[in-house]
Amino acid sequence: MKKTRLIILLAMLMSIVRLNAVTYTYNGINYDLDESKCTASVISNSYSGDIIIPSTIMKSSTTYTVKSIGRNAFKNCTNLNSVTIASSVTTIEDFAFQGCNLSSIVIPNSVTTIGYNAFRSCTSLTTISFGNSLTTIDEGAFMGCKALTSISLPNSLNTIGRWAFYGCKDLTNVNIPRNVISIGGGAFSRCLSITVDSNNKKYDSRNNCNAVVETASNTLIAGCQNTIITNDITTIGNYAFDGCIGINSIIIPSNIAKIGISAFEGCNGLTSFTIPGTVNIIDQYAFRDCKNLTSVIIENGVSTIGQYAFNGCSSLIDVIINIITPPNLLTATFSNCSNATLYVPLGSKSAYEAADNWKDFKEIMEMKDDITIGAAGIGTFCSTHALDFSGTDDIKAYIVSAFKPSTGEVTLTRITDVPANTGIVVKGDADTYSIPWGPGETIVSNMLVGVTENTILNKEDGDYTNYILAKKNGNLGFYAVADGTTLSAGKAYLPLPTASLPSGSGARSVKFVFDDEQTTDITEVESTKPDVRSEVYDLQGRKVRKPVKGLYIVNGKKITIK
Repeated sequence: MKKTRLIILLAMLMSIVRLNAVTYTYNGINYDLDESKCTASVISNSYSGDIIIPSTIMKSSTTYTVKSIGRNAFKNCTNLNSVTIASSVTTIEDFAFQGCNLSSIVIPNSVTTIGYNAFRSCTSLTTISFGNSLTTIDEGAFMGCKALTSISLPNSLNTIGRWAFYGCKDLTNVNIPRNVISIGGGAFSRCLSITVDSNNKKYDSRNNCNAVVETASNTLIAGCQNTIITNDITTIGNYAFDGCIGINSIIIPSNIAKIGISAFEGCNGLTSFTIPGTVNIIDQYAFRDCKNLTSVIIENGVSTIGQYAFNGCSSLIDVIINIITPPNLLTATFSNCSNATLYVPLGSKSAYEAADNWKDFKEIMEMKDDITIGAAGIGTFCSTHALDFSGTDDIKAYIVSAFKPSTGEVTLTRITDVPANTGIVVKGDADTYSIPWGPGETIVSNMLVGVTENTILNKEDGDYTNYILAKKNGNLGFYAVADGTTLSAGKAYLPLPTASLPSGSGARSVKFVFDDEQTTDITEVESTKPDVRSEVYDLQGRKVRKPVKGLYIVNGKKITIK
């Protein structure tokens, strides 16, 4: 009943307003005249050609100020050539120019509001000049103006309604001014490149190629190709980038807590995506039909992944999830992703194989690399994945951090966080070790070069000599190899500038030093007693005057005193 009374009341009010209006034609343009206020509003007619809307019109001896272009005034007037709007007009009302064939329009400085669907489907409209008093562009105002390529929005603007520029598919280089406090859902959907002023305060969801968040400040979105979301955003709202096919990459900051419904649906330019550990919810349809998405990394933090979130990602190959306990996975989340392999943390494979919906992956593998160390206790290795050696001292990883030409020595420095595709030296007892994949966040300066496929070694530019780790005549070291030597996949070699190498036989081999043992040239182990004239050091590099039983360093060699 209340709703019915409200409708009747509104109808009565409209009738009262209409009683104060008089229809009047002046110089071929129809107007509604408000005689109580002496104002005029342009109303509909079959207009064509070049139309000039004046600031004032006369009826008898009364002057009326033209304040608005009324609802439907030029709707579907396909024979219009141009419309000149006087500086007295403050409002362009709903549907005012919908479906017109105008190629350009100048909005005067007096206009504050462009109404609902005002220029919708003006498919020939290529340029718009906005006045500097405009505060509101209403819902759907320029929807479907597909010929628009650029616009300049005034600093006076504070509201952009939902779907305002939806489907302006060639629209590029749009700057959203700093005073805009609300951008409606889908306002720039299917646009190309939008930049949001860094002082903006708030955006609604469904902004697509825009700020695309529900709460934000200091937001900078670098268009729809390489998109950055700044650290003060906490939510990627529903339909945020829906259909932005031009996005090639996107960086998600580490404090995003939620990815909303259909947030990246249909973003076919995306090939890989990392979901940070702060994200708790990946909502339904979030990545549906991202048909070129091949890799997804989900960091620890997600508790729920909604239904159909990755439905239709037909190119998906790797789903890497860094969460030991399987999060809640709803029905059909990864449906139509038949080629995807699920990679899970070391030791959690059985949990995923038993978990609802996770168990439906055709293959579930643990994130690890198996490294075999032979009887020599040392070797080289290279993985396509980052590796985490922090959990064990049974096997250690080293990079070559320095080369000393005067002695022909290289320094081996221990690291635990090994980036992907990094050549390393591994050391431990003869055995096979399972090393979990790691974050690979460490930046290392490494002279070793890793190979992930069989590689023929030849001299490099600048005349480098290539060395591989080997044991010759009982001595471990890096030994020069001839051009054309094949190095197996998953190994590493050491290229050194030939001009810096020691002369003579020293150029054929290079000794190495483990800097975590603080000794020099530890190349082999002997069981003997040291020469009384030799200096003896413990494994921490401290000089020992009277050694007893144990391990020591003598003349750069590790020995056992029995």
